[in-house]
Amino acid sequence: MRSFVLLSFAFFVLAPAAGCQASAAADAEGEGPDGPSGPGARPAGLSEADARAVCTTIWRASCEKVEACAPFSVELSSGDVEGCVAANVDACMQGYVLSGVSVTAAEAGACARALEARPCESVAAVRECQFAGKIADGRACLADAQCASRLCRLAPKASCGTCVTPGKEGAACADDEPCAEGLRCDGGSKKCVRRGAPGAPCASDDECEAWAVCGEGKACVEAGRAAGQPCTSFGGCNERQSLACGSVGDRCYRLTAMAAPGEACPADEASNEATGCRAGLCDLRTDTCVGTAGKGEACGVGQENQSCGGPYRCLETDAGRACGLRPVDESGCR
Repeated sequence: MRSFVLLSFAFFVLAPAAGCQASAAADAEGEGPDGPSGPGARPAGLSEADARAVCTTIWRASCEKVEACAPFSVELSSGDVEGCVAANVDACMQGYVLSGVSVTAAEAGACARALEARPCESVAAVRECQFAGKIADGRACLADAQCASRLCRLAPKASCGTCVTPGKEGAACADDEPCAEGLRCDGGSKKCVRRGAPGAPCASDDECEAWAVCGEGKACVEAGRAAGQPCTSFGGCNERQSLACGSVGDRCYRLTAMAAPGEACPADEASNEATGCRAGLCDLRTDTCVGTAGKGEACGVGQENQSCGGPYRCLETDAGRACGLRPVDESGCR
């Protein structure tokens, strides 16, 4: 199957913001490290109803912005804006019902307005969309929004992380000690240094601002890589010019058309042009689009739609394999 990798949704919503608001940190300190209900207790997260409302506000603004800024992105991932909102709200809710999350409707509205006003060419993080929680530094976490510091440090393959305050510019750091938004831990000086803005010299993507990349001229570029240039499973192509990273050949393709399931999806490696599949994948054996399965639909070998779309994964259920979200259990992360 040929698929195309996109970064649009992380680009507009998930990029972390720096620091924490003094009021949020003070609130957390006032409750104490054990939360408002005594030793060992943790502050509650959002109710399912509140989490759905907050997530819907944020993701509708995000999906609409991505559709406006990055042609074909929403069609590739979800088919249309409504599909984009529905799929991402499900995944968003899992994080916002966790203990300590305290996002309000007003904060979600501010995030949505910031997304609407954000220039398409911006590479800066959307600070209004990074929320402070009620969990103090040093305590266990699964998501940034649980932490008063807005940062949950997760080690590779770890089942849970720790709330930490990221280092400021010039602070000492190590690989497992994160720096604040816009900074990185320099391997030579072992200090937090500012990431390069577009035009700054670089040796790798990590040295550039969030969602900018290190171009062929060894300078940070905000636009992303051009057609035919190499890319990775993390993308890096210029989506605003209808480019996406193809899983076959690991290069940037220019998407010239979109096809529905059952329609042809050719790719020309000479011109680096391809046809994308609307909420689906391209079967390389026939160069034909096949649909992906939605939430609750059957998936896996032998199914018409073998792969799951959006954030869903093919999971074992009592009725067989079906698309869904892996359950999030924080009982062992306290």
